Amino acid sequence: MKDLPGKTREFRFGDRVVKIQVPAQPEIREQFRQQVEKDAQTPFPYWAKIWPSAIALAGFIEANPEYVKDRRVLELAAGLALPSLVAADKAREVIASDYLAEALDYIRHSAILNRYTNCKIMLINWHAIPPETDPDLVIMSDVNYETGEFEQLIKVIHAFLEKHIKIILSTPQRLVAKEFIAALLPYCIYQETVMIEEEGNSTAVSILVLGT
Repeated sequence: MKDLPGKTREFRFGDRVVKIQVPAQPEIREQFRQQVEKDAQTPFPYWAKIWPSAIALAGFIEANPEYVKDRRVLELAAGLALPSLVAADKAREVIASDYLAEALDYIRHSAILNRYTNCKIMLINWHAIPPETDPDLVIMSDVNYETGEFEQLIKVIHAFLEKHIKIILSTPQRLVAKEFIAALLPYCIYQETVMIEEEGNSTAVSILVLGT
């Protein structure tokens, strides 16, 4: 296993500890600065941090293992893939994906740290999801932050729901995402709000289970 810059963080869910390799933030910021100088369209590295919504989704999965037990789980825009690695304990297979290749090495490293052999790491853009993913369940955390992507996200969600594939979505309660969430409420079969304490901040996170 090759070394990656950064550190290993441990997250505790009940009696379980999940290890996540997290990039060194100063290095990530400097790399981003250099890349932006070459290409102003370089996407911001949101993938390189564990966000409160990922912690909330991971905790929900740990507390409700029936959603993932013996299933094939796909996480879209996984970033560092904390929810995927929690799901891997009970799932038949987990596909942890992101559209940025930089994230995949970190996910792979974390899967090895946790000794999970049922994790498949894939480069996936939600504008073109490969049909061979064929999941039983889709999980997503904090994906609704770019308003320009809302229309495509709704299309992706509807496509899975039309196939009777459940979706578990976690999101901080941003005002900008209010209409996005409102569009999903007709499909919401369960909803709860949890408070996540992270880096000295308290964040309210909504968790929605969507189905038909």
